[in-house]
Amino acid sequence: MKFLILFIFSIFSFSICLSQNFEQNRLVVYGSAEQFTQADFANFSFEVIGYGSSLSLAVQNAKKQVNIISSKLFKTGLTEKNLITSFFHSAENYGDKAFLSSKKDYKANITVRVQIDSLSLLEPAIIAISESQPEKISTIDFSLRNYEKLKEKVLEKAILKAKDKANILASNMNTELGDILYIEEFPTYPQYRLRRPAPSPFNVAYESKALTVEQGSSSESGFFAEEIALTARVKVIIELVKGGKS
Repeated sequence: MKFLILFIFSIFSFSICLSQNFEQNRLVVYGSAEQFTQADFANFSFEVIGYGSSLSLAVQNAKKQVNIISSKLFKTGLTEKNLITSFFHSAENYGDKAFLSSKKDYKANITVRVQIDSLSLLEPAIIAISESQPEKISTIDFSLRNYEKLKEKVLEKAILKAKDKANILASNMNTELGDILYIEEFPTYPQYRLRRPAPSPFNVAYESKALTVEQGSSSESGFFAEEIALTARVKVIIELVKGGKS
């Protein structure tokens, strides 16, 4: 029993020595990098409501409105791959049912999400939808198509900055850097920054006319993409070698 306790104590002491040695012969540095990139992808949605004396007629009327808007969007250069039906609901209309008519006894809601990977089509798409006067148009969400690839480049910059910092510290410690022992990336999230005001495209007749007037001049456009800040932060542990590598 005494031998077993002595053996465990020896292993524990040896582990402490290794830990202390590791602590004394390593350098911990942090690196961070940031890059601003203009958004190149946008998405928004529009909603239509169809009414009818039956569920079937309400759905047909809603689909008819979607088809009319879709046809206008296709003329701007968008295709079916840019459109996604994101919500559908049909039920009896308890809200504003007509008192002396059955034409609004039922209603159907259809929401279509528009995804635009060419921002030059954003304003024509908004105008085309606004002219059809849907129930509502959502705000515009901007993002990046190649977020992961761009993030990798920023991550590489953060690691290089950590290495540069380690070289400066090592040169002032009269020692040299050995192998990299550990790298940890801290979670970061894209941050958005408006370059200029971006008004919400509410569906009102006078706004649709105003946008049509400005359509010919991109410098007077009412829609501007956001700038997205990509950030990366890392922790790097590097071995210290007295007098250089052996």
